Amino acid sequence: GGAGYLMPSGRYTVRLTLGAETLTQPLVIMPDPRDLLSEGEEQQHVILAKSLTSMLNDVHRAANEIRSIREQASALSARAGGSTDPRALIAAVHSLTAKIDSINERLVQEKFKVPRSQDHLNFRSSFGSQINYLQGAVDAGFGPVTRGERDRAAELDSEWVMWRVKVDELLSRDVPALNTLAKQLALPMIRTSETPRPAVQP
Repeated sequence: GGAGYLMPSGRYTVRLTLGAETLTQPLVIMPDPRDLLSEGEEQQHVILAKSLTSMLNDVHRAANEIRSIREQASALSARAGGSTDPRALIAAVHSLTAKIDSINERLVQEKFKVPRSQDHLNFRSSFGSQINYLQGAVDAGFGPVTRGERDRAAELDSEWVMWRVKVDELLSRDVPALNTLAKQLALPMIRTSETPRPAVQP
């Protein structure tokens, strides 16, 4: 996920827990003297930045999920080579992998390898990067949240609904179909975050 959003000014209690011991310390965050925001305007910054941070975290969780599925599917395809007739399973793996790649390359940009390089000029900005950029702009703004920021956040939210549907289709349709083929060949099935964990025997 991202680095999180800026907390509003106010009084807080910081807690540090180690084992059974918990230490607390009061903390006061003072308002930025350069900022002439009212309390309500400051809260609007926080609300929008918090929602963008939550969306970015969801994007990264989804990306991690489908990458894990891709790795498992690749391993499954390799193991299927020794089966009697693995053609249907291998074809299903190729189809699933292509869908995952088309989604993953838009959600996150994995080609950015060197910090402070020109990678952001050479490669298309990912959906996650766009959310992160807007969240940083909202946090850094000294004035009230702008209409442009609100409109852009709404656009990103609508786009995330579309990507979420695609990810859900993978989890609810493509992965179970592949697992059916794997089961027929007595091969291990793909696990997802929704797969029940086996009970631990005492």
